[in-house]
Amino acid sequence: MNKDQHMAAAEELRRRAEEALAMQPPESPHGVEDTQNLLHELRVHQIELEMQNEELRAERAEIAADLERYAELYDLAPVGYFTLRRDSSIQQANLTGASLLGVLRSQINSRRFGSFVREESLPVFNEFLDKVFASRAKVSCEVALRGTDQPVWVNIEAVADESGQTCRLALLDITERRQAKLDPLTGLVNRRMFQDCLEHAIRKARRDGLPVALMLIDLDRFKEVNDTLGHDKGDILLIETARRISECVRESDTVARMGGDEFTVVLPELDDASTVERIAQNIITRLASLFQLGADSAYVSASIGIALYPNDATDTATLLKNADQAMYAAKNAGRNCFSYFTTALQVDAQNRMHLSHDLRNALSANQFKVYYQPIVELATGNIHKAEALIRWQHPERGMINPIQFIPLAEKSGLINEIDDWVFKKTANQVKHWRMNHDPAFQISVNKSPAQSRREEDRSETTWLNYLHDIELPGESIVIDMAEQTLLNSRQDITGKQFKSRFDGIQIAIDEFGTDYASLAYLKKLDIGYIKIDLPFVRNLEHDPDNLALCEAIIAMAQKLGLKVIAQGVETPAQRDLLARAGCDYAQGYLFSKPVPPEEFEALF
Repeated sequence: MNKDQHMAAAEELRRRAEEALAMQPPESPHGVEDTQNLLHELRVHQIELEMQNEELRAERAEIAADLERYAELYDLAPVGYFTLRRDSSIQQANLTGASLLGVLRSQINSRRFGSFVREESLPVFNEFLDKVFASRAKVSCEVALRGTDQPVWVNIEAVADESGQTCRLALLDITERRQAKLDPLTGLVNRRMFQDCLEHAIRKARRDGLPVALMLIDLDRFKEVNDTLGHDKGDILLIETARRISECVRESDTVARMGGDEFTVVLPELDDASTVERIAQNIITRLASLFQLGADSAYVSASIGIALYPNDATDTATLLKNADQAMYAAKNAGRNCFSYFTTALQVDAQNRMHLSHDLRNALSANQFKVYYQPIVELATGNIHKAEALIRWQHPERGMINPIQFIPLAEKSGLINEIDDWVFKKTANQVKHWRMNHDPAFQISVNKSPAQSRREEDRSETTWLNYLHDIELPGESIVIDMAEQTLLNSRQDITGKQFKSRFDGIQIAIDEFGTDYASLAYLKKLDIGYIKIDLPFVRNLEHDPDNLALCEAIIAMAQKLGLKVIAQGVETPAQRDLLARAGCDYAQGYLFSKPVPPEEFEALF
């Protein structure tokens, strides 16, 4: 018998008892007996009701305990739970949800959920919420929450209730999962995820018949920025690079950072070949603009290699390798440009690989030679200076031009050892010529911009110590430094600090006019020479603009007390034009090609 039946039976007994008592006099034996029976039944039902009440109390206690356990589980669940109103204001949240938002639960009631979403994810969230209330079906999305320190990425699933006035959200923290796919510095797709994206694009291309392009982007001279301004500034430049590249591509394209200063772009579903070139040129233009790095600034450029599926490769590994070869071709073509893959590049790549392998043994095998090219004083025709130029006498390939192996040495890290070897070889040579031919003779050596700042400081100390060891004064050496290297130097360096770094060694700005030199640096730092680059000299006779530019450089240098050396002089007309403009020195094939030291001595 259930509770309701017990209650009905008890009520019936009470009614019967009242009727019996009213009809029977107290002294009637039948009335007494009936009353006793009724009282007995009432006591039985009373006991049963008390037992029912005890069961109900136990059930209520069990339900209360369950509710408490469910509340604890609700708060301790690894998923954030929310109830939102239509305007996204929060009606209810569990502790995990509040933690994902980075606040206490008491601080979030009635606040709009959208206020906790990062600005870049807000459009996605607003569209998601509209779909939730419009469809009444389960909807999901991924957004970034503001977090306390770093963005918190969450996957949200939601469904509206029957009234359509509120919805229930479940939030799962996917930050670690996303970090496994994204580059932590730039937020771009990382190398691992890039492989998946490229494979997906190729699979889709096989079905749809539309080609895929892969761009490999390498920053030119990024290492100089990193080494001279510091890794923090280098990181800022990489973040800004990622932003600029992303702004140049289509919504369907994928931009990834492969590591270091190397980026890729996957361009699927290409129905117009001109799209690739347009995007590549836009990227080159954007990356050539000035980078503001806090109080510092720097210029870089980009070399882009492009490979196409299915024309150049049918798998991801080969496509990436071919894009890398095309990028290398862009660097060899002068940088700040893009190049398509060709089959001829495969041969070049194999040659570079063999050359790079041989390069590791060249120094110990004594295969390097130092040649010297005279620097002629234009006013007198005398030779008091020379430039030291390295050559590689390969046992099988013969004499190899530095244009072919210096980039390989920079990439492998061997450039530091090679620079040190050239410096010591040159120092001994200039000492010999000072003692036997010209006590004021001076030789220029090139300093690679690829050395790290720590290595740069080490090399300068090593070079100065070596000069002291062989008792050679600093003014016997000139160090040629690229204009970009000086431009990217720390802007807080003083002329005194710069001078003390080189302790008497003079500095020449090489390839002057090819970059964005700061005139303030020429005045501030202890620069001795400006070297006008070969392209300006080559067209002197036929291009009035080039002549005017050279004349302006020479006049500026004279005002600043600097000497000017013109490179690549090949004709008497070029020599005469430079002399009339007031140029101090010149070097080039008109006077002599670079020659071994024993041949150079015949020029004294």
